[in-house]
Amino acid sequence: MEKENNIYNFKLLFIVLLILQFNCINAQIEITGNVFNEIGQPIQGANIILLKNNATKNYTLSNNEGFFILNANKGVYKIKITHLGYKSYIQEFKIDQKDYHFGKITITNDINELKEVIVKAEAKIIKKGDTTVYKTEKFINGTERNLKDVLLSLPDIGINENGKITFQGKQIDKLLVDGENLYKNQHQLATDNLPAEMAGNIEVIKNYKDFEYIGLNDKTGLTALNILVNESFKNRFTGNLDAGVGIVNKYEFKPKIFNFSKQIKSSLISNFNNTGNVPITLQDYNELTNNNPIGENTTNTVKFIDNSDAPSFLTSKDRAKTRLTNFATLSSVYKLNNKTKFDFYTILNNTSQNRIKQNLQTLSASNNNFSFIEENIFNEENWFVLGQLKGVYKNGENSIFKLEQHFNFDHSRNKNFITNQAVDTTIINQNIIPENFITKTKLTFTKKNKNALLNLESYFNLINNNENLLIDANRPILNTVSSIINQEVKNNNKRAGLNIKYDKEFSNFYLSNSVNLSYNHSKIETINNLFQNNNLTLSSYQSRVSSTISFNLNPNIKYSVGLGYNFNLQNFNNVGSELLFFDINTSLKLKISENNYGILSYSYDNETNTIYNLIINPVVRNYRNLSVNNNLNFDNIFPSHQINYQHHIIKSTNFSFVFNSTFRKRRKDIGNNIFNSPNVTVTQYQLINDNDFFSNLFFFEKRFKSLPLTFTNSINIDFVKNQYFEDNNPFEFKKNTIGGFSEVSSNFKNSPIHISLGHRYTYSTFNFNTLKSRLTQRQPYLNLDGIISKNIIWNVESKYSIFETENINSNIFYLNPSIFYKKESSNWEYGIKGFNILNLNNNNLVENNTQQSIINQSITKILQGYLLLNANFSF
Repeated sequence: MEKENNIYNFKLLFIVLLILQFNCINAQIEITGNVFNEIGQPIQGANIILLKNNATKNYTLSNNEGFFILNANKGVYKIKITHLGYKSYIQEFKIDQKDYHFGKITITNDINELKEVIVKAEAKIIKKGDTTVYKTEKFINGTERNLKDVLLSLPDIGINENGKITFQGKQIDKLLVDGENLYKNQHQLATDNLPAEMAGNIEVIKNYKDFEYIGLNDKTGLTALNILVNESFKNRFTGNLDAGVGIVNKYEFKPKIFNFSKQIKSSLISNFNNTGNVPITLQDYNELTNNNPIGENTTNTVKFIDNSDAPSFLTSKDRAKTRLTNFATLSSVYKLNNKTKFDFYTILNNTSQNRIKQNLQTLSASNNNFSFIEENIFNEENWFVLGQLKGVYKNGENSIFKLEQHFNFDHSRNKNFITNQAVDTTIINQNIIPENFITKTKLTFTKKNKNALLNLESYFNLINNNENLLIDANRPILNTVSSIINQEVKNNNKRAGLNIKYDKEFSNFYLSNSVNLSYNHSKIETINNLFQNNNLTLSSYQSRVSSTISFNLNPNIKYSVGLGYNFNLQNFNNVGSELLFFDINTSLKLKISENNYGILSYSYDNETNTIYNLIINPVVRNYRNLSVNNNLNFDNIFPSHQINYQHHIIKSTNFSFVFNSTFRKRRKDIGNNIFNSPNVTVTQYQLINDNDFFSNLFFFEKRFKSLPLTFTNSINIDFVKNQYFEDNNPFEFKKNTIGGFSEVSSNFKNSPIHISLGHRYTYSTFNFNTLKSRLTQRQPYLNLDGIISKNIIWNVESKYSIFETENINSNIFYLNPSIFYKKESSNWEYGIKGFNILNLNNNNLVENNTQQSIINQSITKILQGYLLLNANFSF
């Protein structure tokens, strides 16, 4: 009865909200007009202010067609129009009819204001509207070899530990090369492989809108960084062949070909090496292969990114004894005409590696804690193929068709030789062969009509995840009588859906309504020789209706609130259930100035289960781990609250401050009930009542005017608290982490040496049951770039890495020198480069991978150092 009353109240609240919106829509008279410059071009982002008795009554911005709309009651008003670089426009008028249309309004250039913007930038940085242009030749000093070096010489631009480009401490949304998104979100590919001399001026564009953008709100909130290609690299094939051979039989070969013309922009980057270098990052892989289907509304599905499922060559970093990589990526954008564009992107990768690891594990159990040592030798090989194709047809400025097709195939062979000393010495040969196939198709139509926007999306997605597991041991394992395990897991997911969204812009508020309809069918089968098989299906019809309204309380305060109503009809192994729930999101933005603003947001979601957590019979994960469902039902709902606050302060190019804080709380969630014994760990999926996450980021950068130095400081503070069960008894797992870095770098223009001095650190503590653990990582570093003569440049990277746990520690000094010679007007460059040259044999590194109920401290072999003789031919 209480549930029915809650549903009734929510429905009533939803209807009242729609009625209030309808009343707002029909309450006032519309004032419209179009703003143009002197040569007849529409002006986007002009400030439109409605005044009455010198008091602001309404406010808006012109869209990309120069169009604006305001609401007001009858009376006498003044309209004031302003825009950077133009003289202010003021006109008095009287409203005495239903609608008032100004028609075409022309504003003229203000030459003095434009000059002032350029003079203040001292000809190094030019700002106009939302675009900041860096004159790169004013910042570089000749030591730069690739795009990464160029970007790091520019104020406010950086590269984070994941290889992503940042602007004023925040990761950019788009990386463009001559206006095109060639490398998708793989920033490291571009920054490591595009030569420094290819980069001309660099633009940072706020509120970026690409070719396929059609919208009502010109404040998109997206930030793009655009690399303008130097004219000498356009309209022809360019590139280089980079090869190196050296000590300990190491080699690398990196051919690259580029073509940047007005109609076609293409890039072919390849990398063949046995030095251990990986051209893509773990974050790149997760973004490219994300199992969330394109077009799908994933707001109300519990979905975790489990890095343990990613290929090991991406998660192990330099923690491998040997690694061989064969990698190639081809990207091309073809603009057929002003209406049609095609975008193609593909990756082919094959990596094989050998890892050696010793684990010291302490497991918590109700009767007694116990410890053992585990020796591991891994031989792993992965094949990874990805393709993306997108066609866009833009019929004028007001309608667009898009067809997108994604495909990826991922196959691994992981052989693991294990010696376990838990009770008696057990020797295990373990072979795991995972294989994933994903294809996604989406068709989109968008139509704009003055201040209204209609968007239609249909999609179909197919995901197949299969895994074969074969284990052969010298004695029985998993507390069974068998020493051989043979298991096959097949998981199939099909999803189709339709999304309809209708947006309407009014003079002082913005209304967005959407309907999402989808059908999802999941099937999972497991077959093994120890336990009963699983044959499960979960299908669901899902619908969601939502409405969001955004409006300006005044020119400096923007507020938005949205409400969604969800209805799911689910069927699990022929048992049906209906789920009804709501979601809410709201935000408040306070703008003190254009460069000083804060955003406070809150969201409430109710999430549902997936078939992964509903396994009825045990599934073998490895030679000593089983998993099975305990008390989760397919119709469980998991409420989630999240609060976020972020604040940005930017003063010219001399000072940046960013603060971001996120708190997430789940009142119900999917947790674990763990049973540990010397021969087996059984994990049961359990309903828990508490799961909290609290994260804070502080970023500060100061560029001194009197000294050619920049100081950068970043601090991350994270707190995680999860409830879990151990032998049916509730406990809490807590992980607290403080990390960050401090750095001082030079900005010398004419000096022969450029210096970067800093310190990175991470302090982590783990607490659960009666056990505690910690990991401390510290890394002071000093990087030097220099010029010996016009033809010789050199670089030395040095860092001292310290790893400590309560039981073991390791210290490694990395020294990575390089020196290159290039004769003027020659296409050849010669050099010597090294990595970790003081450790040409494999060294050991300490890790702490503590999780619920287990402390896992490891000693791992790392990649051996090398020294290469290098030759590079550019064309």
